[in-house]
Amino acid sequence: MEERERECGGIIFVQGKANQLPDNDFNGKLNIRIKGNENIILIDPSVVIDEELNIFIEGSRNCVLIGENTTIVQMTISMAEDGHKISIGKDCMISSCVELLTSDFHSIIDKETGVRVNPGADIIVEDHVWICRHTQLLKGSVVHEGAVVAAGALVSGVIPSGVVSNGRKVLRSEISWDRELRKIPWAAPMQIDGDTYIDTPSDLQYNIELVKPLKVSGKDCTYCKGWALCAPGEKVLLKCTPPPPRECSWRNNIIARI
Repeated sequence: MEERERECGGIIFVQGKANQLPDNDFNGKLNIRIKGNENIILIDPSVVIDEELNIFIEGSRNCVLIGENTTIVQMTISMAEDGHKISIGKDCMISSCVELLTSDFHSIIDKETGVRVNPGADIIVEDHVWICRHTQLLKGSVVHEGAVVAAGALVSGVIPSGVVSNGRKVLRSEISWDRELRKIPWAAPMQIDGDTYIDTPSDLQYNIELVKPLKVSGKDCTYCKGWALCAPGEKVLLKCTPPPPRECSWRNNIIARI
Protein backbone atom coordinates (compact mmCIF):
# COMPACT_ATOMS: atom_id res chain seq x y z
CA MET A 1 0.00 0.00 0.00
CA GLU A 2 1.29 3.42 -0.93
CA GLU A 3 -0.04 6.85 -0.03
CA ARG A 4 1.86 9.90 -1.09
CA GLU A 5 1.05 13.60 -1.05
CA ARG A 6 2.89 15.64 -3.64
CA GLU A 7 4.54 18.87 -2.59
CA CYS A 8 2.13 20.88 -4.75
CA GLY A 9 -1.00 19.27 -3.31
CA GLY A 10 -2.04 16.27 -5.43
CA ILE A 11 -2.59 12.97 -3.58
CA ILE A 12 -1.92 9.41 -4.76
CA PHE A 13 -3.25 6.46 -2.76
CA VAL A 14 -2.54 2.98 -4.13
CA GLN A 15 -3.49 -0.33 -2.52
CA GLY A 16 -2.55 -3.18 -4.82
CA LYS A 17 0.13 -4.47 -7.17
CA ALA A 18 1.39 -3.74 -10.68
CA ASN A 19 -0.61 -0.56 -11.14
CA GLN A 20 0.77 1.76 -13.84
CA LEU A 21 0.47 5.48 -13.09
CA PRO A 22 1.45 8.60 -15.08
CA ASP A 23 4.87 10.11 -14.46
CA ASN A 24 3.57 13.67 -14.80
CA ASP A 25 2.12 15.18 -11.63
CA PHE A 26 0.28 17.97 -13.55
CA ASN A 27 1.29 20.53 -10.93
CA GLY A 28 -0.48 18.65 -8.17
CA LYS A 29 -3.89 18.85 -9.86
CA LEU A 30 -4.14 15.08 -10.37
CA ASN A 31 -5.54 12.96 -7.51
CA ILE A 32 -5.53 9.15 -7.81
CA ARG A 33 -7.03 6.55 -5.48
CA ILE A 34 -6.69 2.87 -6.42
CA LYS A 35 -7.72 -0.31 -4.62
CA GLY A 36 -6.88 -3.13 -7.00
CA ASN A 37 -4.23 -4.65 -9.20
CA GLU A 38 -2.90 -4.16 -12.73
CA ASN A 39 -4.77 -0.94 -13.41
CA ILE A 40 -3.36 1.43 -16.04
CA ILE A 41 -3.67 5.23 -16.16
CA LEU A 42 -2.12 6.87 -19.23
CA ILE A 43 -2.43 10.65 -19.55
CA ASP A 44 -0.56 12.39 -22.35
CA PRO A 45 1.90 15.00 -20.99
CA SER A 46 0.30 17.69 -23.19
CA VAL A 47 -3.00 17.43 -21.29
CA VAL A 48 -3.87 20.61 -19.37
CA ILE A 49 -5.73 20.42 -16.02
CA ASP A 50 -7.00 23.80 -14.89
CA GLU A 51 -8.43 22.84 -11.50
CA GLU A 52 -8.59 19.14 -10.70
CA LEU A 53 -8.74 15.64 -12.12
CA ASN A 54 -9.81 12.89 -9.71
CA ILE A 55 -9.47 9.21 -10.63
CA PHE A 56 -11.01 6.64 -8.27
CA ILE A 57 -10.62 2.92 -9.08
CA GLU A 58 -11.86 0.02 -6.97
CA GLY A 59 -11.13 -3.07 -9.02
CA SER A 60 -8.45 -4.63 -11.18
CA ARG A 61 -7.35 -4.49 -14.83
CA ASN A 62 -9.08 -1.19 -15.53
CA CYS A 63 -7.66 1.35 -17.96
CA VAL A 64 -7.92 5.16 -18.20
CA LEU A 65 -6.58 6.82 -21.35
CA ILE A 66 -6.55 10.59 -22.02
CA GLY A 67 -5.18 11.78 -25.36
CA GLU A 68 -2.92 14.65 -26.32
CA ASN A 69 -3.93 18.32 -26.18
CA THR A 70 -7.09 17.60 -24.20
CA THR A 71 -7.99 20.26 -21.64
CA ILE A 72 -9.84 19.64 -18.39
CA VAL A 73 -11.26 22.15 -15.94
CA GLN A 74 -12.59 19.74 -13.30
CA MET A 75 -13.49 16.07 -13.82
CA THR A 76 -14.00 12.95 -11.70
CA ILE A 77 -13.57 9.42 -13.06
CA SER A 78 -14.97 6.54 -10.99
CA MET A 79 -14.55 2.82 -11.75
CA ALA A 80 -15.87 0.19 -9.34
CA GLU A 81 -15.53 -3.11 -11.20
CA ASP A 82 -12.87 -5.17 -12.96
CA GLY A 83 -11.81 -4.96 -16.56
CA HIS A 84 -13.31 -1.71 -17.87
CA LYS A 85 -11.92 1.17 -19.90
CA ILE A 86 -12.43 4.91 -20.09
CA SER A 87 -10.90 6.39 -23.21
CA ILE A 88 -10.83 10.14 -23.95
CA GLY A 89 -9.38 11.09 -27.31
CA LYS A 90 -7.21 13.93 -28.60
CA ASP A 91 -8.07 17.64 -28.47
CA CYS A 92 -11.12 17.24 -26.25
CA MET A 93 -12.38 20.13 -24.12
CA ILE A 94 -13.86 19.14 -20.77
CA SER A 95 -15.50 21.73 -18.55
CA SER A 96 -16.13 21.71 -14.78
CA CYS A 97 -18.20 19.31 -12.66
CA VAL A 98 -17.96 16.49 -15.22
CA GLU A 99 -18.33 12.87 -14.02
CA LEU A 100 -17.58 9.59 -15.81
CA LEU A 101 -18.82 6.38 -14.15
CA THR A 102 -18.39 2.86 -15.54
CA SER A 103 -20.59 1.21 -12.89
CA ASP A 104 -23.81 1.69 -10.91
CA PHE A 105 -21.79 0.98 -7.71
CA HIS A 106 -24.63 -1.17 -6.31
CA SER A 107 -26.44 -4.33 -7.48
CA ILE A 108 -29.78 -4.69 -9.21
CA ILE A 109 -30.82 -8.33 -8.85
CA ASP A 110 -33.36 -10.40 -10.75
CA LYS A 111 -35.79 -11.82 -8.17
CA GLU A 112 -36.32 -15.10 -10.00
CA THR A 113 -32.72 -16.01 -10.77
CA GLY A 114 -30.88 -14.05 -8.09
CA VAL A 115 -28.47 -12.85 -10.78
CA ARG A 116 -27.17 -9.32 -10.88
CA VAL A 117 -28.48 -7.62 -14.02
CA ASN A 118 -26.60 -4.27 -14.09
CA PRO A 119 -23.04 -4.96 -15.20
CA GLY A 120 -20.61 -2.12 -15.81
CA ALA A 121 -19.45 -1.00 -19.24
CA ASP A 122 -16.74 1.05 -20.93
CA ILE A 123 -16.96 4.77 -21.75
CA ILE A 124 -15.52 6.01 -25.04
CA VAL A 125 -15.04 9.70 -25.93
CA GLU A 126 -13.53 10.13 -29.38
CA ASP A 127 -11.31 12.98 -30.63
CA HIS A 128 -12.32 16.66 -30.56
CA VAL A 129 -15.32 16.34 -28.24
CA TRP A 130 -16.55 19.24 -26.10
CA ILE A 131 -18.13 18.16 -22.80
CA CYS A 132 -19.89 21.07 -21.11
CA ARG A 133 -20.26 21.63 -17.38
CA HIS A 134 -22.40 19.61 -14.94
CA THR A 135 -22.43 16.58 -17.25
CA GLN A 136 -22.50 12.87 -16.37
CA LEU A 137 -21.36 10.12 -18.73
CA LEU A 138 -22.64 6.79 -17.40
CA LYS A 139 -21.54 3.26 -18.24
CA GLY A 140 -21.80 2.40 -21.92
CA SER A 141 -21.59 6.01 -23.12
CA VAL A 142 -20.00 6.60 -26.52
CA VAL A 143 -19.46 10.15 -27.79
CA HIS A 144 -18.31 10.28 -31.39
CA GLU A 145 -15.79 12.68 -32.90
CA GLY A 146 -16.64 16.37 -33.06
CA ALA A 147 -19.75 16.20 -30.88
CA VAL A 148 -20.77 18.70 -28.19
CA VAL A 149 -22.32 17.32 -24.99
CA ALA A 150 -24.61 20.06 -23.69
CA ALA A 151 -24.44 21.47 -20.16
CA GLY A 152 -26.29 19.35 -17.60
CA ALA A 153 -26.45 16.33 -19.91
CA LEU A 154 -26.96 12.79 -18.63
CA VAL A 155 -25.50 10.37 -21.18
CA SER A 156 -25.90 6.60 -21.16
CA GLY A 157 -25.93 5.79 -24.86
CA VAL A 158 -24.39 6.89 -28.15
CA ILE A 159 -24.00 10.52 -29.27
CA PRO A 160 -23.34 10.78 -33.02
CA SER A 161 -20.51 12.74 -34.60
CA GLY A 162 -20.98 16.44 -35.32
CA VAL A 163 -24.06 17.14 -33.17
CA VAL A 164 -25.04 18.96 -30.00
CA SER A 165 -26.83 16.55 -27.64
CA ASN A 166 -28.09 16.53 -24.07
CA GLY A 167 -27.97 12.73 -23.96
CA ARG A 168 -31.72 12.38 -24.51
CA LYS A 169 -31.98 13.98 -27.94
CA VAL A 170 -29.95 15.76 -30.59
CA LEU A 171 -30.39 19.51 -30.18
CA ARG A 172 -28.55 20.49 -33.37
CA SER A 173 -26.84 18.52 -36.12
CA GLU A 174 -24.27 19.25 -38.83
CA ILE A 175 -22.05 21.28 -36.50
CA SER A 176 -18.39 21.66 -35.67
CA TRP A 177 -16.86 23.59 -32.78
CA ASP A 178 -13.80 25.68 -32.01
CA ARG A 179 -12.10 26.76 -28.79
CA GLU A 180 -12.03 30.34 -30.06
CA LEU A 181 -15.18 32.41 -29.42
CA ARG A 182 -15.86 33.70 -32.90
CA LYS A 183 -18.10 36.64 -33.72
CA ILE A 184 -21.51 35.67 -35.09
CA PRO A 185 -21.93 36.85 -38.70
CA TRP A 186 -25.04 38.88 -39.42
CA ALA A 187 -27.66 37.55 -41.78
CA ALA A 188 -27.82 39.32 -45.11
CA PRO A 189 -30.71 41.86 -45.35
CA MET A 190 -33.73 40.67 -47.35
CA GLN A 191 -35.71 42.67 -49.91
CA ILE A 192 -39.50 42.39 -49.47
CA ASP A 193 -41.74 44.62 -51.61
CA GLY A 194 -38.87 47.04 -52.07
CA ASP A 195 -38.20 47.37 -48.33
CA THR A 196 -35.08 46.05 -46.53
CA TYR A 197 -35.53 43.66 -43.61
CA ILE A 198 -33.14 41.72 -41.37
CA ASP A 199 -33.68 38.83 -38.92
CA THR A 200 -32.84 39.81 -35.33
CA PRO A 201 -30.98 37.16 -33.29
CA SER A 202 -32.38 36.75 -29.78
CA ASP A 203 -29.12 37.33 -27.94
CA LEU A 204 -27.75 40.46 -29.65
CA GLN A 205 -27.50 43.68 -27.67
CA TYR A 206 -25.59 46.01 -29.98
CA ASN A 207 -26.56 48.92 -32.24
CA ILE A 208 -27.41 49.01 -35.91
CA GLU A 209 -27.87 51.81 -38.40
CA LEU A 210 -31.30 51.33 -39.93
CA VAL A 211 -31.77 52.05 -43.62
CA LYS A 212 -35.40 53.11 -44.07
CA PRO A 213 -37.86 54.90 -41.71
CA LEU A 214 -40.51 52.85 -39.92
CA LYS A 215 -41.96 52.79 -36.39
CA VAL A 216 -42.52 49.14 -35.47
CA SER A 217 -43.56 49.77 -31.88
CA GLY A 218 -46.07 52.50 -32.66
CA LYS A 219 -44.35 54.96 -30.34
CA ASP A 220 -40.99 56.64 -30.02
CA CYS A 221 -38.40 56.10 -27.33
CA THR A 222 -37.75 59.15 -25.16
CA TYR A 223 -34.03 59.03 -25.90
CA CYS A 224 -33.94 57.44 -29.38
CA LYS A 225 -36.50 59.36 -31.45
CA GLY A 226 -37.72 57.24 -34.32
CA TRP A 227 -35.80 53.99 -33.60
CA ALA A 228 -37.61 50.88 -34.79
CA LEU A 229 -38.07 48.47 -31.86
CA CYS A 230 -38.67 44.74 -32.06
CA ALA A 231 -39.05 41.56 -30.08
CA PRO A 232 -36.16 39.07 -30.43
CA GLY A 233 -36.45 37.03 -33.59
CA GLU A 234 -38.83 39.38 -35.42
CA LYS A 235 -38.08 40.96 -38.80
CA VAL A 236 -37.53 44.71 -38.52
CA LEU A 237 -37.54 47.31 -41.27
CA LEU A 238 -34.22 49.15 -41.25
CA LYS A 239 -33.63 52.91 -41.28
CA CYS A 240 -30.88 55.44 -40.59
CA THR A 241 -30.55 57.06 -37.16
CA PRO A 242 -27.84 57.61 -34.50
CA PRO A 243 -27.35 54.87 -31.88
CA PRO A 244 -29.28 55.22 -28.60
CA PRO A 245 -27.51 56.36 -25.41
CA ARG A 246 -26.51 53.80 -22.81
CA GLU A 247 -29.29 54.85 -20.42
CA CYS A 248 -32.03 54.03 -22.93
CA SER A 249 -34.33 51.39 -21.43
CA TRP A 250 -35.19 50.05 -24.90
CA ARG A 251 -31.58 49.69 -26.01
CA ASN A 252 -31.53 45.89 -25.71
CA ASN A 253 -34.52 45.56 -28.06
CA ILE A 254 -32.66 47.13 -30.96
CA ILE A 255 -30.82 44.93 -33.43
CA ALA A 256 -27.09 45.10 -33.96
CA ARG A 257 -24.84 47.11 -36.26
CA ILE A 258 -23.72 45.41 -39.50
